[in-house]
Amino acid sequence: MNGERFAVIIETTGETPPSERQIQFYESIVGDADAAFARAATLLAPEYENWTRRTFPEQWRDAFKFVGMSVPLEGLDTNPWDLSFGCITDKEGHMFTCYFEAGRPSRVTVDG
Repeated sequence: MNGERFAVIIETTGETPPSERQIQFYESIVGDADAAFARAATLLAPEYENWTRRTFPEQWRDAFKFVGMSVPLEGLDTNPWDLSFGCITDKEGHMFTCYFEAGRPSRVTVDG
């Protein structure tokens, strides 16, 4: 991710190493940050506006930086997983995390 810190959590069972399918899932997400954001945008943009009291910018990169993700069991997006974006427009650097269930965004949390 361009030499910047990026957090990854890989969901496995016991001591099982990540599967090839999980590696492919990871690569598909980090390989296209715009598509990753698009998957979460329906929940992230309104939460950003609610949290910052600002209109969400035209370009998501003017509000957020892609900072982390989890890789679901078996690399299947129908299993729980998440994407995290650091807010670059506030002084506290809050992190917005979008959780996915059954392949769809389900909720957002904001940490700071």
